[in-house]
Amino acid sequence: MKIDNSFKIRTVCGENIVMRQGHVDSDMTQVVSLNSTAAEMWKFFEGKEFTAADVVSYLKDTYGIDDELAKTDAEKWIAKLSGCGFIG
Repeated sequence: MKIDNSFKIRTVCGENIVMRQGHVDSDMTQVVSLNSTAAEMWKFFEGKEFTAADVVSYLKDTYGIDDELAKTDAEKWIAKLSGCGFIG
C-alpha cells in the first residue's frame, strides 16, 4: 500500500490537516486532522510502499511498544487512512 501523493499534511493553527493538492474541486467541508503520532507516521511512510508489518515495526522501534499493541495501533491507523481514501 502507499499514501496517495495528492494528499499532503499542512499545519493550520497547530493542527495537522490532510489536504488534497492540485485539485480545484477539493471538498473542504470534510477536514481530517491527525494527531502528532499519526502525522509523524504519515511523514515517515509518505512516498514509499509499505505493509502492515512495516507499520508494526515502525511503532515498535520508535515507541518501544509490544507486538500486540503495535499491531492494534497499526491496524487502526491503516483502517482510518484507507477509510478516508488516503491509501490504497
